[in-house]
Amino acid sequence: MSILKRLLVIAVLLFIIPMAILYFFQENIIFRQPSLSEERLTWLRENFPEAEEVTLETPEGITLHGWFVNHLEEDTVPLIIYFGGNNQEVSQMLEMAYRFENWALLALNYRGYGLSEGQPGQDEIFRDAVFVYDAFTGQEDVDPERIVVMGWSLGSGPAVYLSKHREIAGTILVSPFDSLTRTASKTIPLLPMSLILRHPFDSLSRAAHIDVPALALVASEDRLIRPSQSRRLMASWGGPWQLEVIEGRAHNDIFFCQDYWKHINAFLEGFE
Repeated sequence: MSILKRLLVIAVLLFIIPMAILYFFQENIIFRQPSLSEERLTWLRENFPEAEEVTLETPEGITLHGWFVNHLEEDTVPLIIYFGGNNQEVSQMLEMAYRFENWALLALNYRGYGLSEGQPGQDEIFRDAVFVYDAFTGQEDVDPERIVVMGWSLGSGPAVYLSKHREIAGTILVSPFDSLTRTASKTIPLLPMSLILRHPFDSLSRAAHIDVPALALVASEDRLIRPSQSRRLMASWGGPWQLEVIEGRAHNDIFFCQDYWKHINAFLEGFE
């Protein structure tokens, strides 16, 4: 009997300890908060002079930092608002901004990422997404009728949220999940992730209420967010949608493929 009790205690501990670690340290796992060094900032300023640094102060007094890239010669420009992945400092997008044909790009770091202040969380990211949208749609050089939101991986969460809560032209989702809870449950199937996660990013519950056109891009070799999860999300989308599979690519190298950019620009042409 003593051995059985010990085994039971060990089994309970093996279940509870991982739960406790995930519950109390989940922010460190979900939000990696990459930094932006002074050396890289200097390099960016020297190599991308057309990129305007942007700082916005939220109603709570938190300063968000990022970039607005406008290489067009128009009085009012169509705008892509980009939301990055969980470990992405969005200055990486400056090197890809020219690939968006005939569109300006806005990319701000989440709270705690790069030079943005504060601490990230699902609710904070959602509020900031709406705040950033409202701030830029009021600018004279941005065409409010041609705003497309784009999110990669974790960024698909705020992209979907903003698509539901503001009037946008279209949505581009790269490696989107249906919900972070479901993604975590597939990774750690033995733990009750619905009880553990405080940041569920439940895009599936919002998809049916969004009626704008959407493009989803998924990598055939993605082992972090399976294409089947992206298909499940898009199957619930309330507006017209298309899903394109980028063959031979994985989660982190989907960008480096000509077909990826071909699909994006073909989608954007529909709003010009």
